Parts: sequence; structure tokens; C-alpha cells
Amino acid sequence: MEFNADVVVLEKAPKVGGKTVWSAGAIMFDEDKTPQVETYEPFEESIRWLADQGIEVKEMTLDVPWDGKQIDTPDFAQHMVDRIESEGGDIRLETPFKELIVDDEGEIAGAIAHEADGLIEIEAPNVILAAGGFNASEELIERYITEHTDEIVIRGDPWSTGDGLL
Repeated sequence: MEFNADVVVLEKAPKVGGKTVWSAGAIMFDEDKTPQVETYEPFEESIRWLADQGIEVKEMTLDVPWDGKQIDTPDFAQHMVDRIESEGGDIRLETPFKELIVDDEGEIAGAIAHEADGLIEIEAPNVILAAGGFNASEELIERYITEHTDEIVIRGDPWSTGDGLL
């Protein structure tokens, strides 16, 4: 891909995209506020990267008090699937992450995941966990949000159970 990496995507769900495809595709920023998450690329570079990938970046149509842009999220997810597969990447659906493989020096050496036939090990010098949140985890909602989990309406996909966070 961009950095000549061999890519394997382990997707817990039966389709790619998770909560991203449910979102309104808003990419918002407010230069007058301190960001909640430190970013490493300026907003403009990120928008340019999306456009360079062939993703249509539009003006924000949401009624929010921030500046931003908007993308078609299902289109974005499918575009990235097509790109990964066309460049030799491997996307494995219904293959949830279980744990990291750590070598004798304490360095990450890969990941273990569940497949239909059992556990698989994937050797990899780099692993990115895109956990997708925990909106479907009663345990994590109770731990981080409220003990009144029976009063919450779950908004999101049922696969976001915080496995990567746990």
C-alpha cells in the first residue's frame, strides 16, 4: 500500500465499515478549541489525502457550530476495501481480534484472532487496533459512562464491544 506494507484487516463484523458507515461523514474542527485528541496531520492535509484517494469531499451540510467537511461514508468504506484488495491486501470478515503476540523482547510480533475453524496467528511487525468503540458492551458502558445500563438506548452496531480496549 502507501508504505509498501502487507495489509491484513481483521473485521469482527460480517461487513466492513462499522460505525463509520452509520455516521453522517462529518469531519469537523474548531480552531478556537483545544482538541480532545492530539492530531498529527493538519486538517487540510487529511482532506487532501481523502480527495487524492478519489473520495468526494463536500461542504458540511449538518447544522453544527463547527467548521468542517463531509464525505459519503459507505462510499468511503467500499473505496478503501477495493483499494486494499486491489493492492494485494487481505480482508477477513467475521474474524475478531483476540490478543497481541509479543516476542521475548516485549515487542509486538503479530495478532491472534478467531476464525470459524478456531484461532489463527498472524505474524506482523506492526499492528493497528481500530477498536470501534464500546457502545454494545454493557460492562464498559457501566465502567466509563453510567451504572444505569438498562436505561440506555444503544446507538450503533452490535459488534462494537470494546474488544481492542479490553
